[in-house]
Amino acid sequence: MLTVGLVQIVEPMLEHLCFPYALGLLESHARAHLSPERRPHVLFLPYVFERKTPQHRAEDVQRLGQAQVVGFSIYTWNERYSLALAQDLKQAYPEVLIVFGGPQVPDHAEDYLTAHPFIDLCCHGPGEAVFTSLLQHLTDSADRPAKIVKEILLGTPLQGLSLRDADGGYHQGALPERLKDLDQIPSPYLTGCFDHLFTSHPHIRWIGLWETNRGCPFSCAFCDWGSLTRAKVYRFSMERLQAEIEWFGQRRIETLYCCDANFGIFPRDIDLAQAMVESKERYGYPRLVYTQTTKNATERAFRAQQILSEAQLNPVATLSLQSVNPEALVAIQRENISQAGYRALQMAYREANMQAYTDLLVGLPGETLLSFMRGIGQVIDEGQHHELRLWNVFLLPNAPMNAPAYREKHGIQSIKIPYINYFSEVEKTPEPYEIQDMLVATHHMTSEDWRIMRHFGWLVQMLYYTRLVQVPVMLVKHLTGHGYADILQAFLTLNFNGSQTLHAPLLEGLNRFLRQHTHEILAGSPTALRGTDRHYPKPVWMPADYFAITQLRESGQLPAFVKECQQLLLLYLQHNLQHNFSLSQSESVSQTWMTYREPLIAAFAYSFALFEGHQNPVALEAAAARYPLIAQWYQQILRGEAVTPL
Repeated sequence: MLTVGLVQIVEPMLEHLCFPYALGLLESHARAHLSPERRPHVLFLPYVFERKTPQHRAEDVQRLGQAQVVGFSIYTWNERYSLALAQDLKQAYPEVLIVFGGPQVPDHAEDYLTAHPFIDLCCHGPGEAVFTSLLQHLTDSADRPAKIVKEILLGTPLQGLSLRDADGGYHQGALPERLKDLDQIPSPYLTGCFDHLFTSHPHIRWIGLWETNRGCPFSCAFCDWGSLTRAKVYRFSMERLQAEIEWFGQRRIETLYCCDANFGIFPRDIDLAQAMVESKERYGYPRLVYTQTTKNATERAFRAQQILSEAQLNPVATLSLQSVNPEALVAIQRENISQAGYRALQMAYREANMQAYTDLLVGLPGETLLSFMRGIGQVIDEGQHHELRLWNVFLLPNAPMNAPAYREKHGIQSIKIPYINYFSEVEKTPEPYEIQDMLVATHHMTSEDWRIMRHFGWLVQMLYYTRLVQVPVMLVKHLTGHGYADILQAFLTLNFNGSQTLHAPLLEGLNRFLRQHTHEILAGSPTALRGTDRHYPKPVWMPADYFAITQLRESGQLPAFVKECQQLLLLYLQHNLQHNFSLSQSESVSQTWMTYREPLIAAFAYSFALFEGHQNPVALEAAAARYPLIAQWYQQILRGEAVTPL
């Protein structure tokens, strides 16, 4: 009997946990494709998928020690823990064959195997067929120790596998031909691979990871998706997918995470969205569905998201711009993705009263400090007033951006920082820390530029996208004609002509704190900060912008902080009026100033009510009644309409 252990450490998301999907795929494929005479002689142990403290990790080592072969599926959020577990396993049970696969395994693994000698084999590319083939070989040598098994394997075609021999020589087989008929991989949901988890772990609220296709037609340099799947998109059958949706509904799976790179790329995706809605109507589940929207198929992408949004399955759609700078888009090989398509999608979402957020990456090759700031301003100017998510650029092992030639061409410098899952409990922080390789400088951007980009981005998210000062910033833009980036930059520099009269100790303190945090990150600290608030009584890891605004709120200083922001924009507006030569000779600056001052103060009051609105809807309604012209004007901006003069 060949006993097989499988390990995929999944990241908790508050009270939820993802199914160990990769393990289910490996088991379901093996059960379907092992030869009939060998299939009864393979036993799969219960999956290992939960991260444990070092003292409790020994329990998993002991359980995995019953196996002859143990496969690990690794990515950036579980690599170091998996390595530590594998090393403990090899020390306790040296005869166990340890196999590593997943996106974190380098395409060429010689150095990786040298650095981690307790790993016997690495698996490259899609792992289902490779792992099944390995098990087929191993059933003939189930009782032999790992070093003997490796010698036997050297005499066979090592398709999709790499290893080091007893003399240290490196051997790697060619990648297998890509699977076109994806239904050759049976569904781990429909074949019962996860059924035992409902009884063994009844307390877990499961997240379903769900593929409708594999492949990505784009080759973005920062991503390993296109390189891993080698471009062409192949599909699972509709019959399978509809049956899986039924399975999720019957088993009351609250959240689905669609793993497709481009949901909405095919016409049938509209039918799949409708099937999820029907499941919710029939069973009450799923309740949330997360997708990555396709880049170019605008009309289909919109319709699929509209169906999910109207059923309250996907409250916010994604617009993954990454950058609006043409030079950066060429550098990351995204020039074939239509920027006009994004704008059309955003307009369609806005007209349908659907929420969407925009993704931008901080410090891509080709991006400068100025182009990044202007890019944020452009995104706002084109109608993104709901949410902007700014992500650091991480270098994945098999992404084109991490290739030595690419790094040299673009002058990429990076640092290692801890991987922290935002809003995870501090006391449950993994040991050891997982590590990410983060880009912090290129030929176009120094590390000091990166620091300012990150600082400015936090300010924009904290001040504009929380709505704290969104309405007055809109109004100042309307009155001055200045760009959003220029106005928001005033909060960063606190330095424009006229600002010498600004007394803003809280704004100065905020900028001092954010500057210090960026320096700490460049020195290797986590990007997240420990904090508590009314939503998180236990300490959790917070993003810097959320942490900063929480500190202001919890300390009772938020109203005073808003007053400082008001003073800054009043001075900014006054300074602009004093240098506005377009004023008619008969109209004095002071008269115009008084005309503008009251609407700006009203805009601050209304914006603060928007900020507090999710906690105090009654106060928001009262603010809209008190400032009806501001409220109406604001809604016109959000809808992209011509605004009424105030």
